Amino acid sequence: MLEGKVIDSRLWVKGQIEARLEKGHFKSAIPLLERLIRLGRSSLKLKEFAYGNLGQAYLSLRRLDKAEDCLKKAIKLNPRESRYHYLLGLVYSASGMISDALKEFEHTVRIVDNKSEYQRALGWAKFVSGRTAEGIKHLRKALDLDNKNVYAYADLASCYMKINRFSKASKILKEGLLRIPGDPFLIRAQNLIERTGDEYKKIKEEEKRVRYKIDKIKDSKFHKVRKSLLRGMRLAGYSEAQKKSAEKLWYDFYKMRKLHIRRPESWAAALEYTIARLDLIEGETQKTVASKYGVSETIISSRFNDICRTLDIRVFDKRYSVGEEFFIGILHGLSLRDE
Repeated sequence: MLEGKVIDSRLWVKGQIEARLEKGHFKSAIPLLERLIRLGRSSLKLKEFAYGNLGQAYLSLRRLDKAEDCLKKAIKLNPRESRYHYLLGLVYSASGMISDALKEFEHTVRIVDNKSEYQRALGWAKFVSGRTAEGIKHLRKALDLDNKNVYAYADLASCYMKINRFSKASKILKEGLLRIPGDPFLIRAQNLIERTGDEYKKIKEEEKRVRYKIDKIKDSKFHKVRKSLLRGMRLAGYSEAQKKSAEKLWYDFYKMRKLHIRRPESWAAALEYTIARLDLIEGETQKTVASKYGVSETIISSRFNDICRTLDIRVFDKRYSVGEEFFIGILHGLSLRDE
């Protein structure tokens, strides 16, 4: 008789959990899921159910360490359940652990390859990992499997935007809006891509103007600084956008100060350090930059402050920074000088 009551209590708790999860009430489901783990010690199926859903609940609340722990326990109980690997991949994505996320999504697709959302997650992870063509291929497959997967349209458009194919990105979103008319998420994505595309055109036009002006400068020392700077930035792994920003920074400063240049390396070092500070790049200190260019830290500091004062440079200054848009609103007012 006692055994019958225990079984009934397990089933009652499980039913309560399912009702709450169906409504998206993850927070209130957590105590019940933890209770079910205690009640279902002798039942592998109940423990799997509890750990799997507990992992999803913690993920929804951004409690990533707990989510990871629960999902690993669920996977240990049932390694063939694709959903657990998918959720663990989301945990790793949210934690910035893209290589780990990629492994989980690849495992998910090996188990079930005909689910749109799994293909979408794998495609995005591959794209972020630098496997552009493969990422796009999986995202297209996600749309073939479900032509109303809003996030697949948005991710695919975002991929094309990140490789500066704005017309292709816009076309993808138009296709999505034909399938899902009026979807607010796709409309916001479309507005963002149109705005970004316009900004990209302006940036390219400005780059052409700056290049034309740079080519007209006859001072050989100006070009020695520029070449030394670009060589140093290439060795340090800076992006092409950052190198172009550095050239524009050097041109603007040079025209304002009308310099008489004695040591090109000292100005190149100060310029690279300025870009590093603008974009908050870790590891690029005055000491490391000074060592690379064979100049003193003192001269870098002096020239860096001169550049910042002359051009009134701020952290993530939109004229020269390619830093993340998210941070610009928070930090744009901060002075960049070494006080």
